[in-house]
Amino acid sequence: MKLLSSLRQNYPFPPLVWYIIIETALIRIAFFMVIPFVALRMDATANVAAEWIGAVIGVGPLVATAVGFYTGHLSDLWGRRKIMIGSLLLWAAVFMLFGFAENPLFYALLLGLNGVALGVFEPISAALVADVCSAADPSGQMQKKAYHLRYFAVNVGSSLGPLIGASLLISAPLVGFGIASVVYLISAFCFSVFSTRWGVKALESNRPAVSHTFKDVLRTLGSDRALQMYIFAFLVISASVSQIDTIFPIHLKRVFGESGITLFARLISLNGVLIVVFTLPLLRWVKRFNLNSSCAVSTLVWCVGFILMAFSQLPLHYYLAMLILTAGEIVVYANGYLMVENLAPARMRGAYLSTMNIGQSGMVFGPWLGGILLEAGGSQLLFLVMAALMAVAAGAYLTAGKVKASSP
Repeated sequence: MKLLSSLRQNYPFPPLVWYIIIETALIRIAFFMVIPFVALRMDATANVAAEWIGAVIGVGPLVATAVGFYTGHLSDLWGRRKIMIGSLLLWAAVFMLFGFAENPLFYALLLGLNGVALGVFEPISAALVADVCSAADPSGQMQKKAYHLRYFAVNVGSSLGPLIGASLLISAPLVGFGIASVVYLISAFCFSVFSTRWGVKALESNRPAVSHTFKDVLRTLGSDRALQMYIFAFLVISASVSQIDTIFPIHLKRVFGESGITLFARLISLNGVLIVVFTLPLLRWVKRFNLNSSCAVSTLVWCVGFILMAFSQLPLHYYLAMLILTAGEIVVYANGYLMVENLAPARMRGAYLSTMNIGQSGMVFGPWLGGILLEAGGSQLLFLVMAALMAVAAGAYLTAGKVKASSP
């Protein structure tokens, strides 16, 4: 009870924001039961090389980039609610069908549809949180706390989901995919009911009518140099981080055999647990520093983690590398949407936040590049290249900070 009282005092969110945060944790448990193991399932059923697995995995982010940006604009025009419900229902169908996939083309289709759902749901969910928080607290402090707690919820899912998914992948993969599908079906129904009860329809009907066209959005985004630097930084980061969920488990399985799958699940869960434990204290500590500088330093910490991973040989080495990678991840990922939203005019909030999908396009070529590097030079070459990309991302954050500071 004391914990609940403390949460209400420190995070006095409207009920819908709390619901979105809790729903985020639940659907992310289901998501991480499935997605981190798709590459391994393809390796077991589709009989293709690592670079081809990486190329197929990249289909999802490619579609997310193509579709998500425009749907962000549509959410500014039509409202967030219906689009979010549709994405949850699509996810439910995709996860059910994953259990029956064997052909690489079928995997590509399902990963593309997963990219649609992810590219639509994530930025629009963030935009809805911003809408509700801005209506309750125009200062922006509630919104910042909500984004941080939402990121916390994502990592509750990422810490629990892989442990469940690893055991089901080996013993009963169809059950795992089915459970994930049911979770998303229930989430779609509950969101439909609670969003209506807690006034999303009223909130959307009271928003000023949007008069700008998609061409106007592109023109505005094309002139925002700070936004372009953020997109570039996230593109490079996503290309590097995509290795963890795609090529890295293949590497571990080749080195450690079946125990490599268990090691991978534990590493992903360690990442999630560390984020759950340290996100809120770390974010309270770094808020005294400039956000762009904090993200640049954190990205360099990420770089160090990849260098250590390049030279890891024993499970203990990988655990230490994951610890360092996680320390770098927290500040950047927790504040990614916040930095972009701070640049956005209120009437273009959905479109601006959907530009994060452009940054996600690093996951299009990242797994394919990672597969080539793994086959050509092993894990050492793979992770040293990813470390170099992280150093480039750090430079992009510093540049974005200078551009933002010089803007009128």
